Amino acid sequence: MPTIVLTPNENPYVAKAYPNTNFIDTIPMFIGSFTSLNDIYRTLITIDTPIIPPGGTFSNAYLRIYLSRKDYAGTFPIMVFRPKTLFDPDTVTF
Repeated sequence: MPTIVLTPNENPYVAKAYPNTNFIDTIPMFIGSFTSLNDIYRTLITIDTPIIPPGGTFSNAYLRIYLSRKDYAGTFPIMVFRPKTLFDPDTVTF
């Protein structure tokens, strides 16, 4: 069975402290809290998925994210959610 590696198209992040701002032109993905529990960041990822041909199967998928910096001293889980609606990476806000 072939393995397909997909990479994000765009990964804008949004911040609670800047509810009307979209940070789309950055390379890192910001998640969790920065300086306090209320300093919240969320990154949204868009990935084009391949078309599975008729009769084909999709057995499993993995999302690998590596932590490179953590400024807030607390602990918190990293959770992944599927958006309830489609979003525009250029205009999404907190």
